[in-house]
Amino acid sequence: MSLAAVDVDMRRPEVVMANPCDLAAALRLYEAYLSERVPGWQTVAAEEHDRLAEWLIGRLCRPPDTVVVFLANVEHQTVGIAMAELHQQPYGLVRRMASGDMWYVEPGWRGRGLGMAMYEAVWRWAATHYAEQMIIAVDVETPDAAKWQARGYRPAQLLMLKPIGRT
Repeated sequence: MSLAAVDVDMRRPEVVMANPCDLAAALRLYEAYLSERVPGWQTVAAEEHDRLAEWLIGRLCRPPDTVVVFLANVEHQTVGIAMAELHQQPYGLVRRMASGDMWYVEPGWRGRGLGMAMYEAVWRWAATHYAEQMIIAVDVETPDAAKWQARGYRPAQLLMLKPIGRT
């Protein structure tokens, strides 16, 4: 095997199921996700850090037949996270449905197939656990909706939001 072949193998993404030992990396990535997606997250991040860590360790400790957290590693760095959950008879639709709760890849690593590698891991996990459908939440204001539709997803309902004023 040549040295070039070893270099290529080291750059290939590795998607692994996270465990409680991965809390620091998972928390860092989840907070980065929230910073990008949730307006005002930066103002409460310090206050919510411990509560978020507690919630995340709860997910990492749950049996992998109900909730899973996947991490994407490249060149010995954890640069992506995906979460999914199984639901029994949700809304009376099917016996088992998987929900892809979130996907996040650090900005410097985007466009290299890491999100797709994590999606495939989530899909295989859901299929292994006999999910009949996969549901995801997508912000229609972003290019994400078109990407998911290209993968065969179709809008199922309209979620309507109205801000509540603070006094």
